[in-house]
Amino acid sequence: MFFRPSEVPSGDQTAVVLCSSGSTGLPKTVTRSHKNLTRTTAFAKNTDQDVILTFSSLYWGSGLLGLLRAGIIGATHLVISKPFDPETAVELISKYKVTNITLPPRNMALILKASNLKPDSLKSLQSISCYGAKLHIEIRKRFKTFLSPDCILLIGYACSEVNLIAFNHKEYKLDSSGTIVPNVQVKILNEAGEGLGEGEVGEICVKSDVKWNGYFGDQKATDEVYNSETGWYKTGDLGHFDDEGYLYIVDRSKEIFKSKGYHISPSEIEEVILENSEIADACVVGIPDVFTVNLPAALIIKALYKDICEEAIAKYVADRKPHYKHLTGGVFFVDSLPCTPSGKILRRKAREMAEKILAERNGNIVKII
Repeated sequence: MFFRPSEVPSGDQTAVVLCSSGSTGLPKTVTRSHKNLTRTTAFAKNTDQDVILTFSSLYWGSGLLGLLRAGIIGATHLVISKPFDPETAVELISKYKVTNITLPPRNMALILKASNLKPDSLKSLQSISCYGAKLHIEIRKRFKTFLSPDCILLIGYACSEVNLIAFNHKEYKLDSSGTIVPNVQVKILNEAGEGLGEGEVGEICVKSDVKWNGYFGDQKATDEVYNSETGWYKTGDLGHFDDEGYLYIVDRSKEIFKSKGYHISPSEIEEVILENSEIADACVVGIPDVFTVNLPAALIIKALYKDICEEAIAKYVADRKPHYKHLTGGVFFVDSLPCTPSGKILRRKAREMAEKILAERNGNIVKII
């Protein structure tokens, strides 16, 4: 007796319901069709000799993709019940000779801080897929020093609703997310819905040739971001193209904050901070004082065995950025940053953390700058 799968009347029929990351609010229930999943697995280049590791559970896109890829080609798929932690990741990669892993940028940064990381710990890796947020160039450079020369680092831009949008597998334009994948269209729009040209920052809108069925049970939320007639989806991310068609992600539009009349991109300041090898990870948020709604502040995780001071970090940023991007809200050292299970930073939680530390420092008196 063989298992006989049910016939699917249409590839557009919903196959699974996943969760969005929830980095800017409550997670949404994202439908994925059979066509969408087929398209997703088509990008996989694994063989039955691969050992695949993903820390995401099945209700995240990366977790489901890892399972599907391994099942289709007969590769080994490591199944773990623990959430991500850098020491466990290093141990598993080294012990089981993992060849393929999916990691968000934050987790890559944390692995560099792992106490058990040795020069040869990651040498078995042949391919690393990095999605979920912008990978800062300095983190990329440091991570590559632990990899074999033949390991391919795939930097991608994707979202649960549409799937893969762009990716970059070359050592070229390292601060970009690469070029647009086949069967996907992308346009950059301003707040008035007008198209923008090269180098102009606006909201990234995406159209795939695969129909999306929206958020399960939430037509209102679906209509806010998706035009079912035209097929265009508003990602909520800000970015721009260059003259060669490479896509650059600036930040989430909801994470941009205004300080002293200027718009501040947290990622821009974080990239400067992470140039310093004594820092493992950083998160910039806006915190209030009496007169200013948002003062740039940084939560910092020190690199292992490093002892950099707050003043040095603040000065480093001040020497490289205009006055309104200085860390006037403060610099705060922490052991960890609040993240979603898929590894994306929870910036609203990070802001609460920074405000609490500041209040404790000042005896619950609001700091005035």
